[in-house]
Amino acid sequence: MNTATLVVILVSGLAMGAIYALIAEGLNLIWGVMKIVNLAHGELLMIGAFTALYAAQLAGWNPLVAMIPAFLLLFAVGLGLNATLMRRIVGAPELTSLLLTFGLSILITNLGVIALGAEFQSVDFLQVGVSIAGGAVAANQLVVAVAAVALSFVMYGVLRRTRLGRAIRAVAIDGEMAERVGINTRRIHAITFGLGAALAGVAGALVSSIVPFNPLVGQTFILKAFAVVVLGGMGNFMGALVGGLLLGVVEAAESYLWSVQLSEGVAFVMIILTLLLRPSGILGGRS
Repeated sequence: MNTATLVVILVSGLAMGAIYALIAEGLNLIWGVMKIVNLAHGELLMIGAFTALYAAQLAGWNPLVAMIPAFLLLFAVGLGLNATLMRRIVGAPELTSLLLTFGLSILITNLGVIALGAEFQSVDFLQVGVSIAGGAVAANQLVVAVAAVALSFVMYGVLRRTRLGRAIRAVAIDGEMAERVGINTRRIHAITFGLGAALAGVAGALVSSIVPFNPLVGQTFILKAFAVVVLGGMGNFMGALVGGLLLGVVEAAESYLWSVQLSEGVAFVMIILTLLLRPSGILGGRS
């Protein structure tokens, strides 16, 4: 493999991997604080992708600018879902959250197909090549990779360095003790679910420029996101970033060197290997 080919594989893999990471970070955030497994997380990505599409069609915004309305809209959607559904199942058996969010996933997907149609859409953004080390790299993939990784680090900084982030981590570690010292756990639950949904929305806005999508797109990405959660470690925010980038690069390499069809199974092979060799994930436990 020459340098040019390696660069193309790396950029393509990092772009998809960084998106996987954003989705998985949202899943990890919600699980870590609320102990809810959100099977409808992929549908939140779908809403973000269509937000970017309509922002492009109606206002001429590119996906980077559309990240802002996607973040705000999905944060509001997350607050609404928490107020109406999720807060009622905090502390309930995990099967309850699985059944509820599975039903929610089916509902949102079917409403999306009815309202938006099943045709594939895409957002035209930086459809040009950039030469790096002799390799022709898609400019939109390069920008998406940088934007997604940057947002991951921003969110990590918020969680580690801000008062809100410390409150979120306190509730994740021990919600009962956090409440005793004056932290409003219900408020933190609402904000956490909103932030998790917003990360999925931003991931959707970025996806819109590099992958054709329709209302069923969430079903593919949620499977990859769960693979990333297993790879990086359940509840580990930075583990999701590492796991996402690793999965993206391995998929891109397999697709380029062997078969696009076989690359769809890479995530599941990596899940099996991780569970056999390191069940706690690459970085292990909660961060």
